[in-house]
Amino acid sequence: MRILTKKKWFWVGALLLVLGNLYFSFQFYRYRSLYRSTSGVQQSLVFEFDRMALRTMKIQERIEHLPFFQFVEYANRRRSPIFHQILDSVYRHANKYDLDPYLLLSLIYHESGFNPQAISVSGACGLMQVNLSVWKDFLQLEEEKIFEVDYNIDVGCRIFQRYLTETEGDLERALYMYNNGYMENGNVAYPDMVLKGKFILKPTASAG
Repeated sequence: MRILTKKKWFWVGALLLVLGNLYFSFQFYRYRSLYRSTSGVQQSLVFEFDRMALRTMKIQERIEHLPFFQFVEYANRRRSPIFHQILDSVYRHANKYDLDPYLLLSLIYHESGFNPQAISVSGACGLMQVNLSVWKDFLQLEEEKIFEVDYNIDVGCRIFQRYLTETEGDLERALYMYNNGYMENGNVAYPDMVLKGKFILKPTASAG
């Protein structure tokens, strides 16, 4: 077995020292690169959280008055639940039949005064004063449902839509026929009253 001399031990030690320095230098640069990449991810996350916080603040600003509007809506529904049911139904059926909801409201007001149980001297029924003797068989109506808000408004819209089709979109003539049928000497002032009521109900651009 060979015995290492002091000189050789010196070179072995120097070699180990160099290798150790190289190893620690490699580890230093490796962890510094890892730290830099991690810092970049952290910065990206911080930036994203800042954006989310700003977006949340903007949304909160938009809806800060929503609880008040919900309170008003709740109070109005408690005060007049039937009227709000009428409003909901008018809006849905106006979209369904491509009609002006303000016109429908004015029509209902002049026909029944928003009374779902209204019956005229001629026997017309409900909010839109559907005449069962005229339309029951033609539209296959369910007589027991005629005073229901949704059903009556749906039937009234179907009737008015037929008159609009028959008059080729002549709104005044269709309104006249809705109130008078095919009578020539009926209530000629009726279309004007309904149309004026529509513009009274409809908000102007400066109102909001």
